[in-house]
Amino acid sequence: MRSLFVLLFLAVASGAAAQPEADARRLALSGDATAALDLLLGADDLSPEARRLAARLALERSRPLLAAQTLATADTSDADAQLLLGLALRALGDARGAETALRHAHRLRPGGEATADLAVLLESRRPDAALPLYRLLASQDTLNPVVLGALGRVYARLDSLPLAQEALGRAYALYPRGEAVAISLAETLEDDLDAQTAHLDTALTVLPRSSELWRLRGGAAMRAGETARAVNAYRSALVHDDSTAARLRDLGVALYYLGDVPEAFDVLRSSFERDSTDDTTLRVYGFAASENGQTALALRLLAKASDAMGREPLASLYERIGRIYSEDLQDSVALDNLSLAHALAPEDAAIAVNRAIILQQTGKRAEALAAYQAALAQIPEAQANFRELVESRIEMIELMDARFEEARQRRVRDALRRRLNE
Repeated sequence: MRSLFVLLFLAVASGAAAQPEADARRLALSGDATAALDLLLGADDLSPEARRLAARLALERSRPLLAAQTLATADTSDADAQLLLGLALRALGDARGAETALRHAHRLRPGGEATADLAVLLESRRPDAALPLYRLLASQDTLNPVVLGALGRVYARLDSLPLAQEALGRAYALYPRGEAVAISLAETLEDDLDAQTAHLDTALTVLPRSSELWRLRGGAAMRAGETARAVNAYRSALVHDDSTAARLRDLGVALYYLGDVPEAFDVLRSSFERDSTDDTTLRVYGFAASENGQTALALRLLAKASDAMGREPLASLYERIGRIYSEDLQDSVALDNLSLAHALAPEDAAIAVNRAIILQQTGKRAEALAAYQAALAQIPEAQANFRELVESRIEMIELMDARFEEARQRRVRDALRRRLNE
């Protein structure tokens, strides 16, 4: 009799526990997720299935912490629970915990939803670990442009460009309207200007509102020397995107090298107002300010740009500063800057020649002559016009020195003659 009582008690208890779970499932199916979740949270001793349901409902209600707490003691052999726990921890920013949970789920069901989520989690942080996961997913679904695109991006991050281009090319062919894939493919083609340009022109016919594709098209045009086309592309990028500092900088630089200095100055000023630290903006805005007659502003901008540059760009910058001072008739300061530029890049013959010109202008003919001769030795024979310019400068100094010497000797002879006649 006592055994029968115990069995009846267990059956009633089990039924009582199952009732809230069944009611919660009915509420969830009817669309009342909040009530279903509240019912589950108020119940005791939830089954693993009910815990998974509560966690799923919590995630749908953007409550990842509650989902993680609900599954904190979930069995590592429960693939569904580990998947949900991984998603909750990822939403909470716990990448390591999310990876552990998703790996449990992936191990139990390789190639499933957890594999895809784990691959996404690892793609940017550890592309080498994401690669086999994406390869597995791609082998299971060879016509999935999303998976192929992700596989291509991982190959690109690992510098396997041929494999990246193959995967991204397949993804793009399957779905040409996929902007992310079109952009990634364009980026992997950067070393092949013709192929990149052809791809961008095709992609832009399908995605004409993609500001990033227009930006890449502008960059390709700049590298090809098609500055006017670059300006048009950068303008299109601005039409379809906010006027960010970077977008304005790209347009301003292209306008400057196109020769439209007034508009370049205005656009670069707008870029500078949004970001006053970008070294390219500082440098080219400084160049435009100089040509716009604003010497003081140009020097301030270029001095600020020098803090963020490497040896060769810095040498070029100091040369430009030197020329600005020279145009402002401040040859002493110009010489200081050109000498610094020459010290930074002694192999740059153009800088050496500009320094020699300032030396000559300041009356330091001997130093100028030596500087011209050293620069001439650096200029290749193929640059005939440049060599002729330097040779003419050398001849000019040598001719002046010869005339000065003749005049000196004449003065000496005249002085001796006067003494003899006294």
